[in-house]
Amino acid sequence: RPAIDVSGFATTEKGRAGVAGIKAAAPGFDPARFEAGAKVAYEMIVRAFADGDKTTLRNLLSPAAYAGIASAIDQRQKAGEQTTTKLVSIDETDVVEGAAKNGSAQISVRFSTKMITTTRDKADAVIHGDPDLVISTDDLWTFAREIGSSDPTWRLVATESDHKH
Repeated sequence: RPAIDVSGFATTEKGRAGVAGIKAAAPGFDPARFEAGAKVAYEMIVRAFADGDKTTLRNLLSPAAYAGIASAIDQRQKAGEQTTTKLVSIDETDVVEGAAKNGSAQISVRFSTKMITTTRDKADAVIHGDPDLVISTDDLWTFAREIGSSDPTWRLVATESDHKH
């Protein structure tokens, strides 16, 4: 059968090899569908974190990733702080790494985005961010799922961020 062209999803050799490896281990894997789902998940997770929506986060994150995020939400709420995040755009996604091993698949995606994030204290004063400043962000998010699982959800297992003005 013809090889799938994954160049649109992965610009690096490592990324292309990772996608090909997952495709070999899980023939039903559809890179275009994964990419579309990853963008939706990114937006949902960013919004849910800002809103303190633990139910949504629990469904989209691995237990370990959820524990860290839930703790950050609890600290923010305990301090009486509120965060608002407006995702202006997802400018680019790029699969930078991927692998299938031990019955599990993992994919690392770099999201290049623009967003406005502001955290306010109890008195509604801005303590982090700027409500008028759009920040460019590169986030490296790693998603995982069990190969052959009836649950189609790729859960977020790790994140790294690089914020630029």
